[in-house]
Amino acid sequence: MLSGLMGVAALLWWQLPRWAPEWVEEHSPWLDPLLRAAAVQAQYDDVLDRRLRDWPGAPGAGLTSALDHPDARVRWIAATCLAHHPYDAAMAPLLGMLGDPDLNLREAARSALPEIHAAAATPLVIAALVGAQGQERKVLLDWLASNSDWTGLGPVLSGCDPRNSPPAPAGVVGEYDGPDAWLMAERLRAAGQARPAAAVVVTLLAHPDAGMRIFGIGLLRTLGTGECARKVAELLIDADEDVRLNAGDALLEFASAEPGCLEPAVPWLLVALAPQPGPSRRDVVRVLAALSGPRIQQALAEMVHERTWDELTRAEAITGLAHSAAPGAVAALAAVLASRADGDGPSARVLATRSLAGVHAPAAVSALVAACDDPVAAVRSAAIAAVADAGDQAVDAALLARLGDVDEAVRAAAIAAIVRFHPTAAP
Repeated sequence: MLSGLMGVAALLWWQLPRWAPEWVEEHSPWLDPLLRAAAVQAQYDDVLDRRLRDWPGAPGAGLTSALDHPDARVRWIAATCLAHHPYDAAMAPLLGMLGDPDLNLREAARSALPEIHAAAATPLVIAALVGAQGQERKVLLDWLASNSDWTGLGPVLSGCDPRNSPPAPAGVVGEYDGPDAWLMAERLRAAGQARPAAAVVVTLLAHPDAGMRIFGIGLLRTLGTGECARKVAELLIDADEDVRLNAGDALLEFASAEPGCLEPAVPWLLVALAPQPGPSRRDVVRVLAALSGPRIQQALAEMVHERTWDELTRAEAITGLAHSAAPGAVAALAAVLASRADGDGPSARVLATRSLAGVHAPAAVSALVAACDDPVAAVRSAAIAAVADAGDQAVDAALLARLGDVDEAVRAAAIAAIVRFHPTAAP
């Protein structure tokens, strides 16, 4: 009798999900027949979702065990359920399912994996990348970008195309379908893993493709790691102009965020000026101009004296000497203002007057007073504005002389300077 009842129970256990799947799905107190009933219906419906949400204890362990079920339909419904009820321990069998010959199982695994956010699974995902192709590889790379620790950054970078990679210009919707390395860099920085991540990214700076080098610079900026400044500085003399520009911008950003982080790179930056004048050194000068120190001031002053440098590079040097009262800096800028007949154009002289503004050393004031008589009106106006706050009789005389200037803007500048700084000198 007992054996007969056991036989009937076994028959019902195995056959009822096929005979009455809707009833079993609604009423079964056991997960195995519930999943088999759902597999018969081949869908994840509201009833199944409600049953799993109300299941005593998390259903993840039972769903994970079902991934090894002999019936492929049950394996499929279990993987589908895990997309809605993720469970960390399911990572390994789901990764294995990506290689299943059954397309439906692979699709179910691809849907479930992104819902599991266990960084500890990073080694498993990296291992699964070996030999992965197509959509399976994309899912793995996207998972690493969204979830892994810094050790997953290398594979993510290998799957990126910097020419199409976000961030895209504002308002532009791109077709990039690779992993989001930018988002990963931000996430790693927030998690305190910027330093080891930067050690991975810095290898891109030596990539033969200029786009990859720029990509690496951008990721280092996102990571905010000034410790890599020395490596980035080497790209200031890169053969590609865009690489040089991006490297300069990154270094200036590092210097602003971490004052002093560029100091170890200063000796190299100074040496980088030595080979020969040329536009390729402009970004070196741009970075040096944002720093301070007697060695830098001396180097910039020497560049200002040396007119074989191109105009843009030399302009960066002139700007870098702004507000410096060092004798060498003042002498270099004064020489620019005095070279009106045989060298420097108006734009360089205007820059020099602005750089001398607020410097009350006698040599600076004398140079600015002389510039108030420059043949170019823009230089005269700039000189008036730069020297106006200096209390000197020569300044009074220079300002009064400009009241009769032929240029209206120069006269207006002289009047404004006298009213604000020299009211007693007004006629």
